[in-house]
Amino acid sequence: LPEQTLGRGLRRMTPCGQANEVVAVVEHEAFARLYRDELSQEGLPIDIVEVDKVPTTTVSIYPDTAKKDLSALDISIPQLTSANQTLPVLGPISLVEVKDAFKKYSTLPVGEGRGPDEVQYEGRHLITGEIVEHMKVSLALLDSGIGAISFYEQELEYICKIKGTHQVLGPLLQNFFEDLLFGPGHSIFDATLVARLSDSDVREYVRAVFVPLIRRKILFKQIRQTEAQPVSLGLWRPFQVTVSERRPVQLSAKTIFNLVPCNRTLETAFVGLCDKSSDVAAFAKNAGPQCLRVDYLSDGARLAFYTPDFFVRVNSGNYYLVETKGQVDRDVPIKARAAIEWCKAGSTKRIKWEYVFVPEGVFQRFQGSTFEELARMCAPALHDLTNEEQFKNDMPLFAGLGMLEAEVSEAKGLVDTKVLDALPDRLRKAADEAISLYRFFEKKSGVSYAPVFTALLGVIDEAAKGLLLQKLTPKMPGNMQEQKDWFEPYLGGADRRMVPHYEQLARNLKKTLVYRNGVSPLGLLRSCLDFALNDNTKLTGVFDALKTELKFAGGRELLACVAEINDFRNTRVAHQEEPLTDEAEAGKVLAGWITGLSRLWDAGKAR
Repeated sequence: LPEQTLGRGLRRMTPCGQANEVVAVVEHEAFARLYRDELSQEGLPIDIVEVDKVPTTTVSIYPDTAKKDLSALDISIPQLTSANQTLPVLGPISLVEVKDAFKKYSTLPVGEGRGPDEVQYEGRHLITGEIVEHMKVSLALLDSGIGAISFYEQELEYICKIKGTHQVLGPLLQNFFEDLLFGPGHSIFDATLVARLSDSDVREYVRAVFVPLIRRKILFKQIRQTEAQPVSLGLWRPFQVTVSERRPVQLSAKTIFNLVPCNRTLETAFVGLCDKSSDVAAFAKNAGPQCLRVDYLSDGARLAFYTPDFFVRVNSGNYYLVETKGQVDRDVPIKARAAIEWCKAGSTKRIKWEYVFVPEGVFQRFQGSTFEELARMCAPALHDLTNEEQFKNDMPLFAGLGMLEAEVSEAKGLVDTKVLDALPDRLRKAADEAISLYRFFEKKSGVSYAPVFTALLGVIDEAAKGLLLQKLTPKMPGNMQEQKDWFEPYLGGADRRMVPHYEQLARNLKKTLVYRNGVSPLGLLRSCLDFALNDNTKLTGVFDALKTELKFAGGRELLACVAEINDFRNTRVAHQEEPLTDEAEAGKVLAGWITGLSRLWDAGKAR
């Protein structure tokens, strides 16, 4: 059982190097014996830490009843049925189409063809077959031409399983009876014609002509209806979200929840806008198992579900369903149309819901200070997005514009464009995104500039890790035992106070070089450069390789740059010990980060 349990936990969720996966095992003798005696011999890195020191990777999101006024921040979400209940609606039918359908039939005589006025009816027992009911049923003649039209409308609706056809079928049936079925020149107010309309041959002709037409013209309209009372966000149960540098959580005084989870820098910036907008009374992230999921049919007619990003309530009492979007794919217009229909169905005489689609390019150019200004600015993009024919031929307005527009002008006065041009595409894209967010925030007052740096966190760690791999991998032994000795050299000659630091540094290097999942690559690079350039302790193994490989021209300048970025990240971005609201400071630091990223990339390329 211990082997099976740990084996399940040790199966990777992602390819090696894509994520830092950690298996945490609560101490138990059966497990301890396994990983101490067997797994350690296989070279698997194992850290033993106190249970209260295991790093947290998830946080709980819940309505914060202790610190917030729930009545002021609450948002009620309409409870609607699925849209994939279809209501058949009869489309337009022209008189020309009726004439074409009748061409293959001959006209009927007016004074002939009457059937019996009554029929004998017998009701028999279902099992025994005995007659239990006997009567004569009179086939009542239709009293008027108007009554005949109504009768045939009802019969056609019953056959075709449709309702509300009078506006379409009424005029057509009148023309059919007066000018087609019996030849031209008749009137539905003529008693002779009316007496003929109840005959069986007339009924068959009406069915033969109109039923195929109606079935071809039926449109299935998707409908949503209210099925229950709106649900308050204050009643949502707590849920867990994964937190990382790329998926941060934000504090806000205008949300009913304790935290706002974000999974893109655009969402982080949008949270900042809602928090500062004077017209926003409350907003919330649509996340967790109780989130609103709008059903729609994807391009392949497959049932799918769409989760919009935010709910927003403004001071006027109107509600908004908001989607922030960086890249547009083929299903986005379908989702948008489904969300628009949801808002229409969820609106009442008192409360109006509206869908707002916020493309990243539009958001970056936004210079207003209120949410409703942003909604008005985004309206043309939504109109273009939902225009299906235009979308088939071209991408919608502002779609994917992102960082493509005015990159050079946005960087001007902030970062040397030569530095940006020298970066590879992935690093350049992250730098452009950070610059664009900075330009957006500098138009506001009193906002935090911390989200600006989120776009650079991943690529800076990537560049730091790449530098260590490029410098140290050629020096690492290939044999398992030699590799073990290389990462665990003799430390007897070192200061005893520094031994735990050296051991931790070596373990993290092993995770980085062997398993590609080391912790905090930028912090690790800082420690490695500091040891190579400033520590005179003579050690063997991986420490000797650090001394050899990390003493290069410009190394001290790189160490100072890395240390500055790492300290700023830990105190002002990741933990925000001091608010970052000064525009000049943020611009200066951002330029330093991009320059440092360039230096890391250049150092990793150098041989």
